[in-house]
Amino acid sequence: MEQENARLTAEIEASFDQANAADAEEGSAIRRRSAAARSARGATAPGEDRRAKIRAVREALQQETAKRRAAKLQHMADGLRP
Repeated sequence: MEQENARLTAEIEASFDQANAADAEEGSAIRRRSAAARSARGATAPGEDRRAKIRAVREALQQETAKRRAAKLQHMADGLRP
């Protein structure tokens, strides 16, 4: 699970780096508009609100996976009982 989290985090960070590089190439006018939009949304850093959403979704998925795994194991255990 930790390796999967590390892999996903690395992929997400790489995507953010690519997005930031693309923003830089588009020029300062777009960056100013992006900064103004982030400021209006209350984001403290570029991509921070996206990262928070991704972390929340990842946590929800992990919780759902754990619940399903527990239910599956419980079903298997019930099948072993006489």
